[in-house]
Amino acid sequence: MLTNLTASLRGEIRAEMARQGLTRQSLASASTMSVWSLGRALSGSRDFGFTEVVDVAAALGIPAHELIARAERAP
Repeated sequence: MLTNLTASLRGEIRAEMARQGLTRQSLASASTMSVWSLGRALSGSRDFGFTEVVDVAAALGIPAHELIARAERAP
């Protein structure tokens, strides 16, 4: 279950980036993550940490709980 949620969370972050026209570079610049760390987390090479989820959500302009709820609802 957690693996599915983690994958869904990555998908939701990528989808929101696409909706807003953001690149990895622009999202990394708006958050505290490096481009390298963000890229690894988005690709699934590593998981997002809790504080990273909160930070990335804020950079996307979405409350973290909303981003997680979207991931939970994803098929």
